[in-house]
Amino acid sequence: MMLKIAIFAFSVVVLVTAITYRDCVPHEGNRVVSVSKLEVTPDVITFPGTFNVSVTLTFNREVKEPFVDFELIRYFLGFPLKLPCSGSSVVGTCKDIPICWLFERSLNDTDPAHYDSYGHKLERLMNATTGHFWKCPIQKQTVVVENAPFNLTEISPLIHLLANGDYKITVFAKENKTGPIIGCIEVNATIGGESTGSIFG
Repeated sequence: MMLKIAIFAFSVVVLVTAITYRDCVPHEGNRVVSVSKLEVTPDVITFPGTFNVSVTLTFNREVKEPFVDFELIRYFLGFPLKLPCSGSSVVGTCKDIPICWLFERSLNDTDPAHYDSYGHKLERLMNATTGHFWKCPIQKQTVVVENAPFNLTEISPLIHLLANGDYKITVFAKENKTGPIIGCIEVNATIGGESTGSIFG
């Protein structure tokens, strides 16, 4: 959505992030997926700009039909506010997202206009680090990504201002829609900083 309520003059938006994570599988006996490392550098990320991701992800057996639930919470004046699912973009608190469908949608999208979308960037990153595109079923494996670069496109100071705050993102992995949770990671992130440009009312 374009909010034409201000005229923006800016050179770059600065995003300061603080990220922590923890494993949140409710029953250890159901664990299939685990994250043993998650790091994002540098601490100060600029839009546009590049940040690096390091992650170690282990599947201890084959997963035929994985689904995920996303829970996105933003804290407002100290109170948690669960953000709703945005629909086709799968951003927000979304349930029963078929991972196989996401893989196939990304691989089948050959529109040149979408080449720089974040989905395709992630696809190319995984191909470069693992040597293959992800597909279902997901095989037993350990995926190690070290300092993989991820490019960010420019955002406006207003969008940046609205995004500032404390967030909790929880990802629950399931083998099917009704199955038990086989993997879970909770990420806490603080987003803040200031624009190098100006906002004129």
